[in-house]
Amino acid sequence: MVANGFCDVHYRQDKQGKPLREITTAKQKGACKASGSEWRCEQPERSLGYCSAHYRQQSLGQQLKPLRIRKSNTGTCSACGDGWVCGKPSRSMGLCSGHYAQNRKGREFSDLVPQATGLNDRERVEWYRNHRSTITADGCWEVSSTGPNGYRQVSTISGKMKLLHVLSYEAFCGPTLGFPVHHKCAKPACFNPDHLQLVTQRENVAEMLERNAYVRRIKELEDRVRYLEGLLSESRGDGAII
Repeated sequence: MVANGFCDVHYRQDKQGKPLREITTAKQKGACKASGSEWRCEQPERSLGYCSAHYRQQSLGQQLKPLRIRKSNTGTCSACGDGWVCGKPSRSMGLCSGHYAQNRKGREFSDLVPQATGLNDRERVEWYRNHRSTITADGCWEVSSTGPNGYRQVSTISGKMKLLHVLSYEAFCGPTLGFPVHHKCAKPACFNPDHLQLVTQRENVAEMLERNAYVRRIKELEDRVRYLEGLLSESRGDGAII
């Protein structure tokens, strides 16, 4: 009872001068009535006795068909191979996202490379050495992908971006104290800490200019050799002896 002996619904009817009417309760909906010879839908009714999916089928004039029940992905990835089992949480078709991508591209399942997320800076450098670099005969750890200037930028555990060779020096040798990290091997893609050293800015620039001068001189000598080889080839063609 709300006021004058009426509930709120009948109070509004009486206040508006309307005849009092019996309050009807909303029809309780049951299960979807769509069915076939060997199936019956058990989804909750939404409209006109159908669930939302079968209502769309009926409104489009399509034959009512049983719904495709999606496979639960609460298990682990089923991909496996010689000596390895994935075991990551499944995302689609019983596969993790990585093996689902391999399956979609028609590739043979392979053990996924661990990602560098969650690693500290030293572990991150080791991850790049093990999974994203080539160890050369002279001991360089050459990262496989670099920017236009030949260096590789990576994210640190703090989320900031840093040059990989600088991160390698800090992780294995100590802080740079603001000094440039110089490649003793003259390879920008290398991040082997044994090939890195701290130098002053003047020393770094001087070494770079000297190296560039050597590169230019080597190119000049190579051009000169090609020119002389061309003269020799022409002389042999004419029968002359040099």
